[in-house]
Amino acid sequence: MCHSSCVTAPRPCLAILALATALGCGDGEASGATMEADGGASPSAPRFAVESLELDRPLPYATDFAFIPGSDELLVLLKDGRILHYRLGGDRLEPLGELRIEGLHDEEDCGLISLAFDPAFADNGYLYVGLCLSAQESGVFRHVFDPADYDRTAASRAPVVVEAEASAQDPWHNVGALAFGESGHLWVAFGDKTHRANAADTTNVLGGLLRIEPELDAAGEGHAPAANNPLVGMDGDDALYAWGLRSPWRLAIDGRGRVWVGDVGLDDYEEINVVDAAGLDLGWPASEGPCGTEVCADTIDPVVVWSHDEEDPHVLDDPEAEPTTLRVAWVGLEYREAETDRYRGQLQGGMLYGDACLGNLRIAELDGSGELVRDEHLTHLGSGTMALRLGPDDYLYGLTMGACVTSGTGVPHGSFFRLVLR
Repeated sequence: MCHSSCVTAPRPCLAILALATALGCGDGEASGATMEADGGASPSAPRFAVESLELDRPLPYATDFAFIPGSDELLVLLKDGRILHYRLGGDRLEPLGELRIEGLHDEEDCGLISLAFDPAFADNGYLYVGLCLSAQESGVFRHVFDPADYDRTAASRAPVVVEAEASAQDPWHNVGALAFGESGHLWVAFGDKTHRANAADTTNVLGGLLRIEPELDAAGEGHAPAANNPLVGMDGDDALYAWGLRSPWRLAIDGRGRVWVGDVGLDDYEEINVVDAAGLDLGWPASEGPCGTEVCADTIDPVVVWSHDEEDPHVLDDPEAEPTTLRVAWVGLEYREAETDRYRGQLQGGMLYGDACLGNLRIAELDGSGELVRDEHLTHLGSGTMALRLGPDDYLYGLTMGACVTSGTGVPHGSFFRLVLR
């Protein structure tokens, strides 16, 4: 996952694993502090506050987190391979323990990147993580989570899907997001490993969106493609559901079963793509952002696009946006599963998304035909947003890294926050 200048500028960078303080971004907010933000340019935009939770330690290079199903406990990933186990306790995270995943490569964009719990986690304890094995190779691995034996958890690693680009020179555009859909299939987004042709080459999964069924035997290795994937029985990789991605970071699945993918651009645009059918070409490398030529006539345009211009509405709508031309698209979630609506209907029907470098939070909504009918600024979250999740108390919680590039000196400290109405 590499930010917009990675391919053209040969320097370390991280699409959304924002690591350095070179842009003047400091540590995370002080424990217990509340950061209030304006509601944006639109007078009808909802207004929110971001409450930082107290942590027992800094979170250097935090990349993802998720609540353990059916509990108030959560796991937080650090890029260097550590998984921190916490319990949500009011306005603080109470430490329960940690484990370390060995044998990964954590240079620049690489490391421990993403996680998802198996739909049957209560019965099987399966935890899936995305990580790098080298600068050329990344993939998804399954672990059996045992809070009574962290060493056993770490040692239980089994590969589910792994892909490499042997000629890759930089650890960028690796495996990105993973999430389970309601059908039980695992969705995985891979970057193109900085080789553009991979995104259009359906014989490998690089630059593609996968829909697979992880093997659940004793060894737990490998996967099977979903039965109705578009290339099953044809030339190409059976695991692919869509392709044409450059550097996908996070994905989310809405109530209609559509998959929203944030894809980090190169020079001009960031984009949010919506996959609502099998076999879609999402455009890269034929186009960046919306298609404007016949070369990309057979591709699908993103539903939301913003530019790298400092005068872009995404910048102007957020008075606290970071002063940078760097951009990193990410997708959070659709707020639709809460029993108690903590936000009084203001988030219903929309997908939460933002730009990790700008630090903003926005909401997008599509009508039944897939047309964009709402796109509003909500609030400012902070630099390097990693993930947004629904907590057991029906509040939204998020993780920031605190910076937006991997170059520079110093270690940024992430923050963990709760989103509330002002």
